[in-house]
Amino acid sequence: MRLEDFNYALPEELIAQTPAARRDASRLMVYNRASKELRHRHFADLTELLHPGDTLVVNNTKVIPARLNALDDKERAVEVFLLKRLDSSFLRWQCLMKPGKRIPENDPSRSLSVKFRNGGLGVIKRSQGESGIFQVAISLPPHETFESWVQKAGEPPLPPYLKRT
Repeated sequence: MRLEDFNYALPEELIAQTPAARRDASRLMVYNRASKELRHRHFADLTELLHPGDTLVVNNTKVIPARLNALDDKERAVEVFLLKRLDSSFLRWQCLMKPGKRIPENDPSRSLSVKFRNGGLGVIKRSQGESGIFQVAISLPPHETFESWVQKAGEPPLPPYLKRT
């Protein structure tokens, strides 16, 4: 899978910059597979659209504040974006790093040490065979769990087309 596969044209005026004041007023796209008809409704209409025997799948996953700001050993800013947990301890992650050029692609043994905001340390290395992908090993402050630390140290991963924090 390549990041370019997810690029498409989306007119700026169609991008909601903030959630609807009333969440049930959110727009809902409805596709009828039999007639191939596409309709625009609202989330509040969902009870009218569901019928006995239908299956409703609810996604109750939570987004962690996976965008972490840090400083390298020369006090330069580094951004680490956690992608995928690599072990059960939550302390090794596949990640993106900005700027990635601080770890040369032709030197896989090289690493970068960083200090995260609100404590914690990280050692970042390039992932072998995956261009632009890194791995970070995180050391937490004493008596801190990953869940409590990341809530304080991280920021929500908003896409770049949202012009807000």
